[in-house]
Amino acid sequence: MKLKMDRSLGVVVLLSLVLVFLLSACSRDEDIVPANSESNIGVDVSDSAPESLLTPSSDKKADATGQDQQSSALKPTTGASGQQSSGSENGAGIEDSPVTQKFKAILQDEATFYSTGAVKDIKISQINQAVSSDDSVVAEVSRFTVLDLDGDGTMEMVLQLTVNGNEYYGFEALHEHDDIIYGYTLWYRGFQDLKTDGAFYFSSSAANHGWGVLRFDGKELVEIRKAEQASVYDEDDTQAMEYFVDGEKATKDDYSKAMSPFYGKPLASWYEFNNDNFEKLLP
Repeated sequence: MKLKMDRSLGVVVLLSLVLVFLLSACSRDEDIVPANSESNIGVDVSDSAPESLLTPSSDKKADATGQDQQSSALKPTTGASGQQSSGSENGAGIEDSPVTQKFKAILQDEATFYSTGAVKDIKISQINQAVSSDDSVVAEVSRFTVLDLDGDGTMEMVLQLTVNGNEYYGFEALHEHDDIIYGYTLWYRGFQDLKTDGAFYFSSSAANHGWGVLRFDGKELVEIRKAEQASVYDEDDTQAMEYFVDGEKATKDDYSKAMSPFYGKPLASWYEFNNDNFEKLLP
């Protein structure tokens, strides 16, 4: 009888250890947070930011709408509609300009940008510092795109980040203000399905989602939600849905109509992170 009890106890202990291992493995990446804050949206960078300029120093994935996102090595940029981007001076859809040349220097690890997460200048080879203050975190850029995020006529660059092997961790958006390139870390679920005009899909759960755009107010990054569905709970803990259009409370029908334009927008084109693409896209 004692031998059977000892064996049963051993099995219980072994199963408990396996469960603890699985839970810790699943939560490892979720514990990684941006180095400086939970979110860089709505953050005004400190006035102590550096005065200097840049210092020298193909898979397809489906978006929330069922469209294919294309990662190119290098093709003329096309969105989900199949239309080629306009304004090309170099045959790849990206108009040559001083800011795109700064982006190229950053991509080639020859220049720094000011990370609002790390609160300092970093190179792209130090991108892990934008993600976490933990030096053991491994972060790298898997692909990139260059587009006008906020519709002001000046290009921004967005880097997709792979963190500790998780390619759906998030993004780093680069924006120029007063000759300084600033970087803002964005969560993957809060910045999905990027379109050529800068529109994106956000989702925090099955009941909370919508689409929005980013705007830059000086050094501050601001999220503007164009259409949103949000779940709420009453005092009896009963779930209900609320709908918003341009920040104002709306009906479900109004919300559906406001979502419709997003689905018809072409997807941004992404490029694999390699020097051949840097040279061809940003000559």
